[in-house]
This record gives sequence, structure tokens and C-alpha cells, in this order.
Amino acid sequence: MFIKNFLILFLLGAFLNISVAQSLVPGELVIQLKERVDSDQFFDNIYQNRTLSTELQEYKEVSSSLRLHLLKYEANRVNIDQLIQTLRQHTEIQLVGQNFRFELRDKDPNDLLFDQQWGLDVINAPEVWDCSTGGTTILGDTIVVANLEGCDIHHEDIQSNIWINHNEIPNDGIDNDGNSYIDDYFGYNVDTQNGSHDFNNQHGTQTAGIIGARGDNDVGISGVNWHIKVMVVSNNLQFDQIISSYQYVLDQRTLYNQTGGDKGAFVVATNASFGAPGFPEDNPFYGPWCNMYDLLGEQGVLSAGATTNSKVDIDDIGDMPTSCSSDFLIAVTDLDQSNDLRGGFSPTMVDLGAPGTTSQAISPFNGYVPITGTSAATPHVSGGIGLLYSMPCDAFAQLALDNPREAALKMKRYILDGAIDSPVPALEGKTLTGGVLNLESSMNHMQDDCGSPTGNLELLKIFPNPTGSTIGSLVTVEYQTPDNAKYDIRVFNTIGQLVYVDSVEPVKFEEKKFTLDISSWRAGVYTITIENISNIKSARFIVH
Repeated sequence: MFIKNFLILFLLGAFLNISVAQSLVPGELVIQLKERVDSDQFFDNIYQNRTLSTELQEYKEVSSSLRLHLLKYEANRVNIDQLIQTLRQHTEIQLVGQNFRFELRDKDPNDLLFDQQWGLDVINAPEVWDCSTGGTTILGDTIVVANLEGCDIHHEDIQSNIWINHNEIPNDGIDNDGNSYIDDYFGYNVDTQNGSHDFNNQHGTQTAGIIGARGDNDVGISGVNWHIKVMVVSNNLQFDQIISSYQYVLDQRTLYNQTGGDKGAFVVATNASFGAPGFPEDNPFYGPWCNMYDLLGEQGVLSAGATTNSKVDIDDIGDMPTSCSSDFLIAVTDLDQSNDLRGGFSPTMVDLGAPGTTSQAISPFNGYVPITGTSAATPHVSGGIGLLYSMPCDAFAQLALDNPREAALKMKRYILDGAIDSPVPALEGKTLTGGVLNLESSMNHMQDDCGSPTGNLELLKIFPNPTGSTIGSLVTVEYQTPDNAKYDIRVFNTIGQLVYVDSVEPVKFEEKKFTLDISSWRAGVYTITIENISNIKSARFIVH
């Protein structure tokens, strides 16, 4: 990151009317340079041109990956339309436009404070906690979810779950770990360009608490994860700083991938409880914004985005970021306790609903207040992604290291399939899945991929079949159960005599299979049953 102060004189021209005109930031422009343009040389050349008549104060890199830069000027001295027109004439510039500010996507609650976190039951978090409460993958990678807002990092109910960059020394003004960010010990503040945060940021503290307030500690509430690391990335909600926030996350996960976990962070999801109106084509900078989700996804990071709180079809009015078509973005709308839709919708762009309206949360300085809207719904999803990464599935955990892109796509599929299994009438035809976030169902789909299938009781496969009864002969039986209860196994010979009795009690994410030693069994047809008090299944195999 760099800043360079300079004065330049030139004229500008007309840009285009964008849908966030009411949120434009005076005195700030964003430009995207074309590929292979040397940014230092470009700005040095502009600095040498003193024949023009507008004063620029400084420029700053916003995203190296997207080649975006922020330019500041004296708003009261500049004709902005002329300035943009002149910049657009530069052959090295791809895009130019005014910087703009995002809107938070919460609503003031109009109900009494709830004593319970109703949303956690809706998404079946307690059922998943029976398997894991979050924290690390089965291979030991510390799971991180990035919340792109400031936060009271010293709140009693989240302090121990705040991500820390242990390769950095706080407040020494030095980039100790060489990751291009100074003092990013408690995450990063792209506005102040260090690791300090606004502890009084209520909205960001609330969303962070839904993701990862410490659970089972006799204090306050529980996040979707009892144990996780929440990466705090503060910004002022302007476009340039939002992109820089994503860039920070991208850099940290990329560094983690490149160094085998020695540096950076194993970020698996980002949370964006903010947005802006419009379609991607309404503003030339919306395209790079959408592209950022693809760049993050290539490194293994899914992004959860809040749609508008207005109950409107975003296919008609557009919404950012949820009108982005990235495969690595999950667009979330808001459901209340009655399963009524409270936010924007689209059968193609909005993926699922999640608990939002009046969700209990933490607030600055050890407070506890509810948050309402898609702002509350979205961290249930980003937090859920983090929780599922902690499931004891060796194959998926290894995939996340070997092919992080493919792991991210698989995780999105688990999330969406879980919602498909949980239809809500209010979401039918209004979201892609027609359902609500269901982490237990998502976990079950994940178990299926991990060789621990969940579903109606079945004997799936017996092999080899037929088989011979020689010394050391084994028959392997693969099965499926709807739960992890105890099941009895019985085998009968051709004349109905009971020749084998045992029981199995499957453990989540362990393979559901067992072997039978048939070395001493006589030739014939055998019947095997698997049963409990509610169900029984049988199959036959041949010994010769």
C-alpha cells in the first residue's frame, strides 16, 4: 500500500449518473488502470503535466489485484464532470468515477428484546454442535471468518475469538511479517492503515457476535460458532475501502496458501452486511466489485452478502452485491420468527433465507442488543460456513488445502442443498433454493461426501458377493442410517439359524461400514439384517 502527495492541474468531464448518487463521496475518485500499466509511472507522468487546471491532493492503491486506485481532490475547487472527462481520455485508464458510500443493512427493531436466540434453533445449530462447535479443521487449520466492519474487539463475549496475526508486533509501525500491511495484529483498518478499530461500532460488533460470540462460557450469547477466529477488517463503507477490505482478506488467504499456513490466515468466508442499489451494469465499478468475489473464491474464500431490506424483487430494481453472479457469493435474505419474508428476493440471484429480524446480538462495551434485517441474516450464513469447515472430515479438510477453490464450491453446495431440504412457503419462487439455512442438513450432505451417508436406513453394498470361505476371507458391508443411534446386526444361514450377532453405533463423519470374517462359514445363501426399534432392512449374499 502506498500514498503519494502531489499537485496536478488538469480538466475533467462527464461520467454517468449512478444509482447511488445520494451517497457519493465528495473529493474522491476511483480509477481502474488497464492491465500492465505501471501505476507509479502513470501517476508520475500526470504529476509532470502542469498545464492543466485542477488540483489533486493524493492517490492511493485500493486493490492491486483489480488495479484500482483512489484519487483525492479539493471538492470545492473542482468541476467533477470535467475532471472525469479528462481522466477518461487517458489511454492507460480503464474506468473512472466518483467514490461512493454503502448503506448498512440493519433495521431498528420494533419488538421487545428477546431472551433467546431463536435463529440458532431455526438453522439447527445445536444439532451440529453435537459434532463440533467450531475452531479448527480436523487437520488443525485455524478457521477464520472475516467481518468487514469495525468491532469492539475487547467485548467480554468475543474477545477470545478475535483473530490475531501472531506474526505481527502491534503498534510498532513496522510490517513485521512482510505481508504489506503495518501493525495488522488485530486484523486491519483500511481507513487508518493499521490494526486499530472503532470499539463503538455497534453494527459491526453485532454481526461479529452472531458469527462467533464465545459459547458455553456463562456469559451473554452464543455465536453460530462457540470457537472460531473472527477477522475484523474495519472501513468507512466507501467503495474504495470496501474493496481494500476484500483485498486484505484475499492477501491473507493467498499468503496462507502459499506458505503452507506459516503466514496469513485460513479465511473461509467473508461477511458483508451492507450494500447498494443497482445492477452490475449500472456502474462500471460494480463489475470489479463482482470480480473480487471470484478472486477470493479462487483462493478458497466464500462470501456471504446481504440483500436489501426492502421487500422487492431485485431482478426488477437491482441490488449490490446480491446481483453479482459470482459462483463464490451466497446472497441472503431475511426471515422473521414466523418464517415471513422481510427482505429482498429473486428466484435466481438470492440464494436462501436466514434468521434476521430481531436476532439477539452483542453490542459495544459488553452490551447486548438485538439486530434486525438482512444484516443479521447474513452472519448466520458466514458463521455457518465456518462451523461446517470444522467438521471431522479428513477428505474435505485436505481438499481445502490442496484445491481451495473446489472446497469453496463444495461448501456452497452443502449450504444450498441444506436450504433446499428446508423449504419455507414464503421463499417458494422467491429464492434460488426456496428454503432457509439448515446447518444440520448441510452437515448431512457433507457426511455423504465423506463416506458417512445419512438417509433412510439401508444396506448399501455387500462385497465381494459372491465370495469364497477360505482362511482370512472377509465380507465388507456398507450401510446408511438416518442418525447416529445404535443398530443391531444379525446374520442368518440358509435354514434360518442365527450365525452372527453384533451392533454398530456410527459416529458422525466416520465411514459406515463393517466387516464379517466368513472363513469358517459353510457355502450357502446368507441373510443379513440391520435394525433398531423403529426400522429393519435386510439383504442377501452368497458364500461358496
